[in-house]
Amino acid sequence: MRRPRRRDQGFTLIELVVVIFIVGVIVTLAVLSVSGRGRSDQVELEARRIGELIRLAGERAIIYGEDYGLAIAQREYAFLVLTDEGWLPADGPLRQRQIPEPIELSLSISLDQDRRFSLPTPQPDEDDEDDDNEQRLEPDVLFLSTGEMTPFEVTVSLPDTGIRYRVKTELTGTVDTQRVEQRAF
Repeated sequence: MRRPRRRDQGFTLIELVVVIFIVGVIVTLAVLSVSGRGRSDQVELEARRIGELIRLAGERAIIYGEDYGLAIAQREYAFLVLTDEGWLPADGPLRQRQIPEPIELSLSISLDQDRRFSLPTPQPDEDDEDDDNEQRLEPDVLFLSTGEMTPFEVTVSLPDTGIRYRVKTELTGTVDTQRVEQRAF
């Protein structure tokens, strides 16, 4: 007498793949919802971006023989290039950028006002009366074609959290980005 064939017990490969996929999605969602590093990572990303763009502006100034500047406000910054018409906004990767809320920027210039170097601003032509109505752009810091730059620090922070990064530059053109640790009092 023949015994009826018993079907092997177990799961198919497709069933295993579907279960692993579902478990992976659930774990990913749990990690993303619990992680509090989202804002800290965003502040770090903005600080590193600003640091790299400052480095790029310094390199471009040397390579192209142009003088660049940087104007910083609380929630935006813009790189400027000096032309015959005066300071104009740069384009491409050095275009004007907005900082997402609630991240804030602050600028600290290392040299006192008397010792700061500056470039002469081209004088407007008498024929250009339209320029009087326009607001002239002026940079807070300079990147010279000689490789020098105004020594300054940009602090990228998330208010009321203690998350702060500092982008520090030197006269020689070096740029350093680092997290600022809060001191316990």
